[in-house]
Amino acid sequence: LNREEIDDRLNDFIQFGKPEPAQFIHARTAALTQAEGKGQDGCSISHFYMVGDNPRSDITGAVRMQKLVAESKNERAHGWSGMLVKTGVWQEGDDTMGASE
Repeated sequence: LNREEIDDRLNDFIQFGKPEPAQFIHARTAALTQAEGKGQDGCSISHFYMVGDNPRSDITGAVRMQKLVAESKNERAHGWSGMLVKTGVWQEGDDTMGASE
C-alpha cells in the first residue's frame, strides 16, 4: 500500500476497545441480558463496577460511562464505578484516574 491508501484506510478506523464507550455499552448489554434470563428468581443489576489494573483504559472507561449516565438524567440508568487493583499494568505512582482503591 502506498501512503495515500494507508491514510484513506485509517480515516475509516474506529476504535472499539477500552476506554471507548462502545466496549462498556456492549458489556452492560450482555450483563443485563444475562440477568434478565434468570427469570423471577434471578438477579437484578443496580450498578456496574469495572475492576482493572490499567487506570488509562479500565478506569477511564468507567469514569466516562458514569459521566454519560449523569448527563442522561435517566433515573433508571445504572451507575458505574472504577475499582483499581494494584497488580499487572499498574505501578506505584500511577494516576488512579478517579478509581476507588
